[in-house]
Amino acid sequence: MKKLFAPPTVLLAIVTGFLVGIFPEVVIAQVYQGPGIVGGIDQAQAILGISNGDLRLTILALLRLVLSYMGLVAVIVIVIAGIMLVVSGGEESTKDKAKKIIFYTIIGLIIILFASAIVWLITSIIK
Repeated sequence: MKKLFAPPTVLLAIVTGFLVGIFPEVVIAQVYQGPGIVGGIDQAQAILGISNGDLRLTILALLRLVLSYMGLVAVIVIVIAGIMLVVSGGEESTKDKAKKIIFYTIIGLIIILFASAIVWLITSIIK
């Protein structure tokens, strides 16, 4: 069994490190010429619909985004549970499990809708 730190392995690691240090193009380590951190922040603000202004508005925008994704996940879980119900093949335990998943997901979806309404109400009051 070969040793990890055998002389040829160590020599290869040293030579590779030296070449990477001298010729970064070898490992395609070019310098990033993009807009930088400020450009990234501006792009994220444009996507999320937030501004440099009030922190409360930023938090509310993020809450709206999170609640939207939670609603999407709830719908996906309902679809998966529906497929589970159809594929159960008459097995009562699987059917009951799928029905419970659908029931609790619908309750969660109602809670998400109420939370979205509260966030919308707070946003309209603050603006």
